[in-house]
Amino acid sequence: MWYFVIIVSVVMIGFFIWSGADYRRQKIEREKEKDKPPFRSEQDLEEYGKSMEDKDYNPVDFGDTE
Repeated sequence: MWYFVIIVSVVMIGFFIWSGADYRRQKIEREKEKDKPPFRSEQDLEEYGKSMEDKDYNPVDFGDTE
C-alpha cells in the first residue's frame, strides 16, 4: 500500500513541476509577443509597400486629413 502512495505522490509532484515550467515558458513567449506592435507603422508601409502596376494608381495621402 505504501508503494502505491509513494508512486502516486511522485507522479503528482512531477506533474506540478512540469506544469509550473510550462507556465513559465508560455509566459516568456507571451512577453515576447507584446514587444511587437499589432499594427504596421507608416515607416513599415513605406519600407515594404509596393506600388501597384496600374496606370490609374492613386496613393492615398493620410497626412492631409482634417
